[in-house]
Amino acid sequence: MIPFRNPPTGRRRSRETFLVVLLTAFLTGAVVLFLIFATGGFFLWVILIALALAAFSMLHYFLWGRAFHERTEAERQLLRQQEAEDRWQPNGVPGERRFDLP
Repeated sequence: MIPFRNPPTGRRRSRETFLVVLLTAFLTGAVVLFLIFATGGFFLWVILIALALAAFSMLHYFLWGRAFHERTEAERQLLRQQEAEDRWQPNGVPGERRFDLP
């Protein structure tokens, strides 16, 4: 029976993480190359289209989404404060749930 060992820390832990990332990257690359060769290059177009969509999404976020997020931060903060206040104020009988209808 193998005696109990303490979990790895420090330098050994970083080596293990690096090894896992390196082996995963190697295996992913091998699978992608196999799929490219097996499909006669069609899978390469799939990868390129996926990368183009990701690049477009990042561009869209940095041009529009981030500015929108910053402009609406005050509204979100106000809503968080209102929710926190509503959570701690009793509404009628303890344990009673109230559902406001439109």
